[in-house]
Amino acid sequence: MDNEITVKTLKDEIDIYSSNSILAYGTAAQNKSSEFMTSILNAAQTKDIGDTGELLGDLMVNLKKFDANSKGGNFITRLFSSAKSQITSLQASYSSAETNINRITQELESHRRTLMENVALLDKLYEKNLEYAEELQLYITAGEEKLAEVRNETLPALKKTAEGSDNQLDAQRFKDTVDAENRLEKKITDLKLTRTIALQSLPQIRLQQSGSNVLVDKIHSSIVNSIPLWKGQMVLALGLNKNVNAIKAQQSVTQTTNELLRRNSELLKTSTIEAAKESERTIVDIDTLKKANEDIITSIQQVVAIQQEGRQKRQEAEAELVKLEKELKERLIGVIAQK
Repeated sequence: MDNEITVKTLKDEIDIYSSNSILAYGTAAQNKSSEFMTSILNAAQTKDIGDTGELLGDLMVNLKKFDANSKGGNFITRLFSSAKSQITSLQASYSSAETNINRITQELESHRRTLMENVALLDKLYEKNLEYAEELQLYITAGEEKLAEVRNETLPALKKTAEGSDNQLDAQRFKDTVDAENRLEKKITDLKLTRTIALQSLPQIRLQQSGSNVLVDKIHSSIVNSIPLWKGQMVLALGLNKNVNAIKAQQSVTQTTNELLRRNSELLKTSTIEAAKESERTIVDIDTLKKANEDIITSIQQVVAIQQEGRQKRQEAEAELVKLEKELKERLIGVIAQK
């Protein structure tokens, strides 16, 4: 069914003289959005991702802990001063740190999966809100066409009939139609507000997804880069005992290891700085919030203006009714006087 047929069908369903028809118009589309939002919220509440930032911090602490426990210089330098004792100490420190790191890694992986599921839920919410906005637009278009028909055709015809008729029921029918036109106008405004809210939620959903994706990327980078790099350093350190009796090999390995540690230290510094920069960034641009606020204020002002206009029209209609009744009374008196 194309949009034109849908709009025509919706327009034909509007009974201008039925208060319930106008009241129920578009309500189904409005309720769909609310019901789906509730289901998404219930699903999201069952997923606890905890404090991902705290876990990432714990991971960095454990990765650095090995160096912090090495007193009297770099652990590789100390390894050659007392090979046997240093190897034993190194293995114990590595085993303790590895246990904590494996635990944290499992929790981070669980958080990453939950974040990805939340991103998928937000995708569904985005598509549904877009669908609801389009559906509401059909109701708005159909309602505006019906409103234009009432204003341009029905009301002028009824007014002309009432003005040329001695039957007060004709005037009452004109007044009822004016009231119905006002109710339909208010209903269309209500539908427009609902659609605006649905449209405003779209960029908000994308912003939330962006924040979740940043966390997913950070977790993934920690798991596939930082941890294997740390383990590689530990394996290298534990294997150096095979060359403690070869001075040249010792010097070569020491130099190579130091270069690796410097590169890794620089990489860790860069990664930490970038992570800090990302964590300090605001998720929502202030300009976006200002724009949304301005749009809401504009919508409210327009609604108030529409209400004031509607009030003025009602007052004018009431004055017109008084005039009609006066004219009717004068004519009746004139007829009686003629007799």
